[in-house]
Amino acid sequence: MKVHHKISSIILSCLLSTGIYGQTIHDALRFSRTDLYGTARSLAMGNAFTAIGGDVGALSVNPAASGVYRHSEFVVTPGIDTYTGTSDYMASSSKGSKTRFCLGSIGVVGYIPTGRRTGLLNVNWSVTGNQTAGYVSGTSVTGLDATSSWLASKAHQASMDGYYSDRLSYTSGAPWDINGAYQSWQINNFPKGQAPDPQETYYLANTENLDFSRPLGYLDHMYSRNSWGYTYDIVANVSANVDNKLFFGVNLAFQSIYYTDSEFFREQAVDKSEFETGFEYMSYSYNRTTRGLGFKMAAGIIYRPFAGLSIGASVSTPTWTKMRDFWTQDIKAFSEGYRDKEQSSLSPEGDWSYKMTNPFQWNLGLGYTIGQRAVISVDYSNTNYSNVVFRTLDGPAGNYDMLNDAIGMIFKSSHSVRAGLEVRVTKGVSVRGGYNLKTSPVRSEVLDMNYIYGDDVERYFHGQNTQSWSVGVGYRSGSFFFDVAFQRQIESISEYKLFADYYDLRKTDIAGGTIYTRDGDFVQAPMVTERFKPWKLLVSIGFKF
Repeated sequence: MKVHHKISSIILSCLLSTGIYGQTIHDALRFSRTDLYGTARSLAMGNAFTAIGGDVGALSVNPAASGVYRHSEFVVTPGIDTYTGTSDYMASSSKGSKTRFCLGSIGVVGYIPTGRRTGLLNVNWSVTGNQTAGYVSGTSVTGLDATSSWLASKAHQASMDGYYSDRLSYTSGAPWDINGAYQSWQINNFPKGQAPDPQETYYLANTENLDFSRPLGYLDHMYSRNSWGYTYDIVANVSANVDNKLFFGVNLAFQSIYYTDSEFFREQAVDKSEFETGFEYMSYSYNRTTRGLGFKMAAGIIYRPFAGLSIGASVSTPTWTKMRDFWTQDIKAFSEGYRDKEQSSLSPEGDWSYKMTNPFQWNLGLGYTIGQRAVISVDYSNTNYSNVVFRTLDGPAGNYDMLNDAIGMIFKSSHSVRAGLEVRVTKGVSVRGGYNLKTSPVRSEVLDMNYIYGDDVERYFHGQNTQSWSVGVGYRSGSFFFDVAFQRQIESISEYKLFADYYDLRKTDIAGGTIYTRDGDFVQAPMVTERFKPWKLLVSIGFKF
């Protein structure tokens, strides 16, 4: 129980701290996990190419992949990345979808024969770009709620964290959402003399009534979120072929990260007379853009002990990345009791740079070629997400100590299995299929802790493994080839809350009067349940020369 309590405290502190250092445990997972795209051929075969090689998309899996080539090649792979999902919130259900263009891969491989019949037969080079993660999502929910309030949750947080009114300013370091709610008169100090000392540490939301005979009125909640982005590797590669048995290669990779996310939440009174302040509505929007540039190295081998069988292995160093976040938040509201006040608040643009180190990764693979008719491949990879580390720009972890501790306590190694099959049905046509399984990177002891907020990776906090299947077809004629692939993730479920649980107000009558505190009934925010099945479609066009 003590271990659980310690983990619980660290997680909650990290999730509720959104000041200057706005990175979270979800960012650690989002920007370190991989979701390989590659070429249409590699995607169709589940990207199980550690032991096969001979594909531009495989270079992000095993640097030895280019050594297998006995010709030069250029290939480009455009496609679409689509999110589809259904969200349930209280008694309502809604569907959401979003589609974005993507560039799965683009690259050129150069074949340089040595002219020898034994030993070193060729030295190859390549310059490629491969998308290694995508962040497309879009969701929207609505529902009527008469038991909890976004504003009441912020008033509770401000009270419990002890933010005096003179500290609630845009230079105070307090969370932006609390600052905005205070600046727009949506959370306020208790009426003078009615709150415990010091009275400035207790706040009341415009949706809460001090008259306890009047319960919380009905609020119409609406939430939407849209995100998009990618992680893209630009790879410079050199490889070699020894006796057509041993292939080895090295990568120098520059990783580009782009992520943009917009959230909107509104709570609106169904009947403003149910609220003492004449509350009508409040809307909160948050926009964030993250950019990153990183560097890593990788090495790999492919060995063919006898005809048909291939064994592959690769290792990749951690990715050292410089990140930069830009964000704004905006609150607009109206309550009849504050009609003479400025009931809006727009934050200045936040701008923060920091460093992130992603974990070491390794891959193993087996492949078997059945004459000229078929190829079967299976890969295994391992990534320990507890090794993700955030640091300030000047080097030391500094203010990230608590976050890094939480990452180490929450995450563990994730295992990935990829399998692929290719069958040549005619001289120029092949059909392909693939399967992917990734185990949850979250430790079992934290799976029941629901300190979570709207995020596209929270499914991992419920111990889910993620699975996907893929199919494709390829055509080759002379030096030209054309491939198509479709991949779909098997349905995953994400559960999250739009604001934190909180304690309601409690009235206590004493000899000297009445005071109100935050040790009343525990209020649980309603849960969003999101079921989603994202998919992607890639088309490769290439030429051999």
